[in-house]
Amino acid sequence: MKPVPKRTLDVEEATRDWIMCLRQPGRLRISRHACALRHLKAHQPRAGNPRDELEMARDAGLNICRSCPEGKAHARVLKEGPRPNHGKNVAC
Repeated sequence: MKPVPKRTLDVEEATRDWIMCLRQPGRLRISRHACALRHLKAHQPRAGNPRDELEMARDAGLNICRSCPEGKAHARVLKEGPRPNHGKNVAC
């Protein structure tokens, strides 16, 4: 199953899901899901050299994500998919 970006979130879930990325400049706040996607994207092979400064900046930002242990953990959870709760109401 290929991970894809979430398109809809309820506000409470979205605000609970934010983390502070200590590796990115500017005290970036990012969702766990986006962190996982950035980690996975950083490990995909790149076709050719960056065409412009924007692509160079994006590649530099993703390069930071490549060795991030937190991103790796979020990516593992994303790849595994949601865990079944077997009918139990579980509060996060």
